[in-house]
Amino acid sequence: MRAFKLIGLLLLGMALGAGAGAALWYAPGAAATPASPLALGTTPLTAAPAPVVDAPAPDFSLPGLDGKTAALADLRGKIVILNFWATWCGPCREELPLLESIARTHASSLTVLAVETGDPADAVRAFTDALGLERVRILLDPSGGVGDLYLVRGLPTTFFIDETGMIRRIKIGTLDPAEMESILAQLGAAL
Repeated sequence: MRAFKLIGLLLLGMALGAGAGAALWYAPGAAATPASPLALGTTPLTAAPAPVVDAPAPDFSLPGLDGKTAALADLRGKIVILNFWATWCGPCREELPLLESIARTHASSLTVLAVETGDPADAVRAFTDALGLERVRILLDPSGGVGDLYLVRGLPTTFFIDETGMIRRIKIGTLDPAEMESILAQLGAAL
């Protein structure tokens, strides 16, 4: 009997919390406007574009394994393959050589950015050296912030971004060569 009361109170608390959250979310006049931004403290809230097909790719900059910082915005005018991976990910190990091959074959029309999600630079360097990656630009995301910005929930995840900065395809899981070439053909990647 006591367990039922505890469960009932827990469910009631969850329902009240959800209702209060919904009331705040849908409250009339609570939308952010330039005249009265909805803010925490004095910092206005701003939203990044959603990482979905046919939306602008959220901009970011990350340090590269080569010591240079890379910013997505600097790659406008080129197709970008943005791949999220980790050294412990078996499917990523299988996919990275394909990305290297694509980076070599399509060097004139695209850039491959491979964002490693959390391992130390020395471990990433040893891993990429063992795979012989030279054309894929390896970026380090030690905090996982860019992975969070792109709502990455599984590895590997790959975003195909066109020359205008729009996301045109998203692939969760390993890409095979035929699928990769099909996507690149749709994007107009030149050999």
